[in-house]
Amino acid sequence: MPLQPITNRAYFPSFADLPGEHQYDARYYIDSTDPSLPPGSATYKKHWILLGDIIEANTFLRPRLVARDRRGHMFVVALYLDEPEDMTRLVPHFKVGNTVALMHPLAHSFLDGSHGVRIEDGDEITIFPCKVDELIKLNTDSIKHNWLVEEPKTCHSCGEAKQTMERCGGCKLAYYCSKDCQVKGWKDKGHKTQCKVLKDPDVKYLFQLDFRNYGKGFGFGPKSWKGRTLSPEELQELER
Repeated sequence: MPLQPITNRAYFPSFADLPGEHQYDARYYIDSTDPSLPPGSATYKKHWILLGDIIEANTFLRPRLVARDRRGHMFVVALYLDEPEDMTRLVPHFKVGNTVALMHPLAHSFLDGSHGVRIEDGDEITIFPCKVDELIKLNTDSIKHNWLVEEPKTCHSCGEAKQTMERCGGCKLAYYCSKDCQVKGWKDKGHKTQCKVLKDPDVKYLFQLDFRNYGKGFGFGPKSWKGRTLSPEELQELER
């Protein structure tokens, strides 16, 4: 499957487009054919992810974020996680300007009158060290230059495909046709930020996910990495 642009609102909806809790929404659900489930049961028909720029972060009492999606909608992310390792993974990234990514989020109304998403499983959330617009550019560049597919690579800076190309020594994904282009890519094309973000296995797996096929499971964090095939570079990065 070709890499999915994360500007596709069918798979990357705004908060206002999310299905509500205990609400059947035909955009996200399909009637289940599993005979072991009660009649009238439904299951997810696809994957979807909500992205938001973190604008407030609070770890007092219960970890809580306030984020803003690309359409300007603000929403709360309240974490009700039981596994200590999930909080150890997430809390250091509770920083304004980072991107929170939520898998299969459902709109929730909290008792204080705020609206957002309640997270009870660590596999449903991750945080990327960049803004949403930077993540979108990274996704666009990955598609344009064939970084994550078995296709001829093009130079991240000038866009040309030459016989001799040098791979970025950091992320091992971006390619450049000359030293000058690599310097321009780092300074002018945003690769200084991209290189750091691309070292996160969740980013690459997110970009490569078949959003149309819910049968293929997906989750964020180390627990879900066990079911993936990671490159030697990714394994080395995780051991640091």
